[in-house]
Amino acid sequence: MEQKTEALYLINGDRFLHLRENGAGVGFATYDCANGAPLESGQISKQNLPPDDRNAIPAARNWYLFELSSDDRKAIQEVSLQHLDTIPQSGVRRRRIWDDPTIPRDDVRFINSHYDDLYRVPNHGVIQVDRSDGSSYTARVEHLDDYHFDLGEYGNVYHIAQFGEMMERNSSTAYPEIQTQDEQGAWELGGKGYLAVQSCEDGWDYTLYHSDYSVIDGGQIDAPELTIQEVREQILEAHHMEKGRRLLQDYDAVMDKVAEAEELGLSNRPSTLEKLAELTDVFYIGGTKCGALFGEAVVITSNDLKRRFKAFMKQNGAVLAKGWLLGLQFYTLLENDLYFEITKKADVLAMKIRDAFAKKGIPFWVESPTNQQFVILNEKQQEVLGQNYTFEETGSTPDGVIARFCTSWATTEEEVAQLIGDIEKL
Repeated sequence: MEQKTEALYLINGDRFLHLRENGAGVGFATYDCANGAPLESGQISKQNLPPDDRNAIPAARNWYLFELSSDDRKAIQEVSLQHLDTIPQSGVRRRRIWDDPTIPRDDVRFINSHYDDLYRVPNHGVIQVDRSDGSSYTARVEHLDDYHFDLGEYGNVYHIAQFGEMMERNSSTAYPEIQTQDEQGAWELGGKGYLAVQSCEDGWDYTLYHSDYSVIDGGQIDAPELTIQEVREQILEAHHMEKGRRLLQDYDAVMDKVAEAEELGLSNRPSTLEKLAELTDVFYIGGTKCGALFGEAVVITSNDLKRRFKAFMKQNGAVLAKGWLLGLQFYTLLENDLYFEITKKADVLAMKIRDAFAKKGIPFWVESPTNQQFVILNEKQQEVLGQNYTFEETGSTPDGVIARFCTSWATTEEEVAQLIGDIEKL
């Protein structure tokens, strides 16, 4: 996540806190929101900031709130610097006129149905939406132009007037997310899984879970100066999951579900095939990635669809003269869980490939826990990897092509190590 050198915070809805890095540390100034009157100003020295110059702005914010301010902290929200344009003492408007490159020009503007300005947030800032039914979610906003923004996911584009009207029509409220110093939190990631974060001695511990509460990844963020919401965004960005909505969950309830999943154990969980049979009318089982010579098995669970299916196959030329041989392969593979034993190696190697792409900062089209990994390659990356590897191009995005990398029962450790080495060189 890009480090801030300047930021504006709204405190308790009535006061702006303006922070800006300088040679001696971070300067601060506060202003009354109602009339723009200057309240106080000063300097936070480098000795009160992290020694490695990381997260100087969040650290300065915390120092001001906990060491210099006498007000009880209730709500801290990051907003656009443009809110200071009407306050001459801040110098922001003058710097904007002088075309200061440090002043962002891609803020996201929020209005009501009467085109009255409500607030502005920095590009890639996070807003919270409270629905009339009591539920709420947060999502990152992306500036597209002065009148359009993307809310949380590809293609979820709103005109600022459209969004304001929608909020009013649905009796919902949107506002910059409130930053807190909660010691633990959990979020449901728009159907993609869960994130749990808790404070520790040196910062924050976190774990990412799949929807079935199995672990995707975990680790520690050594940055106690960050709020739990900032840590969340840093984690999601590192795992290319920053797009999408986050629904706040009860931390203890999520941990209880994780414990239940762990106690159940992989051996006692319903198999993937049982789940597919329960949830679908038709599904298929691939064979060649698991050692079969050829073919796929189609499984029909719906009695309505089974009627005359064999006749339909014959009419469309889909019956082999020696079809029993194809069936024998799957009979053997599915006996005593051999199918799943064979595929374990492919999944493990695919996770190594996934981690290599993630460490390189190459984005994923989807988060996949399987032997298939879908990444977005730019033209240069596509050209370099295409010299030594074959991968399927399954689509395109504004950022590049969607490339499918697939492992199988025959993939070797040496082959994956070579690919990882080439990924690291990109």
